[in-house]
Amino acid sequence: MPHPLRRAAGFCLLLALAPGCSRKHALDHSLYETSASAAVVQQILAGNPDGQKAKVTTVVVGPRLEASTPEFQAQFASSGRTLVPAGELTWVEVGREKRIIHLPTKQQPLQVQISTVESRGDGSYDIVAAWAYETHMARQRFVAKPADGGKWDVKVVQEMEKK
Repeated sequence: MPHPLRRAAGFCLLLALAPGCSRKHALDHSLYETSASAAVVQQILAGNPDGQKAKVTTVVVGPRLEASTPEFQAQFASSGRTLVPAGELTWVEVGREKRIIHLPTKQQPLQVQISTVESRGDGSYDIVAAWAYETHMARQRFVAKPADGGKWDVKVVQEMEKK
């Protein structure tokens, strides 16, 4: 059994999504909801073996994990999952563990966060993103470079945390 502090650290993303979290300042979604960050989310949705069985997904942005806009989430409609607003998530207890579920469906969501998007000055971006599903999670640094046809070449350049 993992040490309780290590286990708690692994659920940081889940804890931050708890209802009632403080939202003191408005977030400029345009800084996080870019075509480059959308390409990162697409890569996470397509290539995440731990989250493949998730039927619902939520995408949050920024350091305070704010709900993404419906327009941003609409870009992921072809993922085969139901995209749900972060505000529809709630805590439940499963045995001695707390988990987040999408209340209307009673499903655990694959949670994806775009935490930072920084221009590299050459048209490419450094993007830090995280995901959590059940007891698995990861935080990764990506580089997104423009490719032909308005697409993005997305590569993981650093595994920052994984559980």
